[in-house]
Amino acid sequence: MRRYLNIGILLAIISGCSDEIALPVPQEILVVEGWLTDQDTIQQVRISRTVSFESENSSTTVSQASVHIRSNLENYELMHTKDGIYQSAVEFAGVAGRSYWLEVYLEGQLIASKKEVMRTVPRLDSIYFDFFERQSEINPQLEELVYYPIGYFSDNGEVQNFYRWKFERNGIPFNEPEDIFILEDRFLNGLDSIKNEFTAFEYELSDTISIELQEISFDAYNYLRLLRLQTTSLGTRSGTTPSVVRGNMVDSSNPASLVLGYFGVISTTSDTLVINP
Repeated sequence: MRRYLNIGILLAIISGCSDEIALPVPQEILVVEGWLTDQDTIQQVRISRTVSFESENSSTTVSQASVHIRSNLENYELMHTKDGIYQSAVEFAGVAGRSYWLEVYLEGQLIASKKEVMRTVPRLDSIYFDFFERQSEINPQLEELVYYPIGYFSDNGEVQNFYRWKFERNGIPFNEPEDIFILEDRFLNGLDSIKNEFTAFEYELSDTISIELQEISFDAYNYLRLLRLQTTSLGTRSGTTPSVVRGNMVDSSNPASLVLGYFGVISTTSDTLVINP
């Protein structure tokens, strides 16, 4: 997988040398991940730490943190359930126009996210599907039909907007880095019935298409853009130089300390469609 590519290169270099090379002891870095939505639901955050190359696990979970989602009017405590997942005790929704941030108290330190304002996502006007033909991988002498989703929405035209599209196939989300699909309204501001074709998301006849449109912040847009760029172009001829993708989490006692991950606010709208002939 792509996330192991640079590790593989490093091992290849080491195996080609006759002298033993002592790798530096890796630093365990805190990772905080979560999104507050405008849906009335149990909100959750995941907290973990990175591990060394030799570890069989991709991360270790954190279970002893004190976690709060705050606004100027609200304070919701999230309790640890399992596997580093912290959940709110009650269902609640982010309120449009209100600023929210996350506070994590861990080992005497306060790690907090930058504030983000909850905005209102435009509704999905409609969703459809279309198809294209291609040579079958099973039988090259046959052509197969590949279905893909199409979504229409109208931009509000009031401020600069940033969007993220998410997709599911029969209830299973497209969760690979290359499935991060984000959009800004620089050339779409104020337009109605904007057509968006998603040929990279493939479906078959009788599949259920689930589409979610999210309104995200400018900072979240940049974070997701860099995350996709770093995870999908590594090792390619046109790839970018590998670097750490910093989120919006800050250690208040040491702002220069590296904390990975992102806590943001999103408003969402969604719809489903079954592919029938």
